[in-house]
Amino acid sequence: MIRIKTLPFQASRLFSVLLVSFLFSSCATLSHIDRAQDEFNKGAEIENAAFLNESISLASPPPPADYYYKRAYAEINSALSNEAKLKKLDIYVNASTMKALCEWKLKNYSEALKTAKVATDYMEANNITADNLPRDFAILRAMRALIGIEEMNDLQYRFFKAPATSTERGLSEYKRLIHNEAGAVRNIEKCLADLESVSKHISEKHDVQTYLLMSKLAALKVWSDALNATRKVLKKNGDFNGDNRDWYDTEKQALDDTVSRYANQLEDQIGKDHSIYKHWNFLLGFQ
Repeated sequence: MIRIKTLPFQASRLFSVLLVSFLFSSCATLSHIDRAQDEFNKGAEIENAAFLNESISLASPPPPADYYYKRAYAEINSALSNEAKLKKLDIYVNASTMKALCEWKLKNYSEALKTAKVATDYMEANNITADNLPRDFAILRAMRALIGIEEMNDLQYRFFKAPATSTERGLSEYKRLIHNEAGAVRNIEKCLADLESVSKHISEKHDVQTYLLMSKLAALKVWSDALNATRKVLKKNGDFNGDNRDWYDTEKQALDDTVSRYANQLEDQIGKDHSIYKHWNFLLGFQ
């Protein structure tokens, strides 16, 4: 057994629990998609093991997940070179979803957004709805939020690890990253709202709801980390009192209430004994 060491928190580590699964018949073009799916799932399995600190059965340490995502990306691009055929077979959207997922995992964010938009436009033009392709609909519509959560996570870590941060700057950066303030295009509050909007279009019993829920929990982890970092700034500067303390208590209560709401949803979906539930409980401290 090879044990994958859990990495320091990165938002991208928290989204890999969804393994893609589509059914395709065999032919040259579709074989590319089959191989892309297989390679993507290998990468996701490695990320899952790292996230949950679980063992996987391998004779030697595996390559990094990106190795498989790159291979999946090459295969799906080969398949999409015959776009007309994929559309004729009604699997163009499936292939585009896979492409967007690979681009997101490889941090090609602008390409992932472009791929998602093209595929979403195609779905709308051809009256393909969430009822027809719920998994694709959810992933494509959620892509901007998934990327936004990763970007907010990276930004807050870069900002708050600076050796000296003033109280004013710390509070300002926190509000910019978490709430819809200072004209921020992407922030955690907006990402959560977008994910909630996507969820409303999908059947409550569909498995992609669990994936969307864990994406929301990842957003809350970013929120929690940013709030803790801001508290440290306030304490370091001797400003963790008065209005600032009241502000912190209000923010903490709002965060705790949201965590509790999503924790209850996760319990309903997978149960408290599931390893994923336990790990999120470890990360966020369900109450």
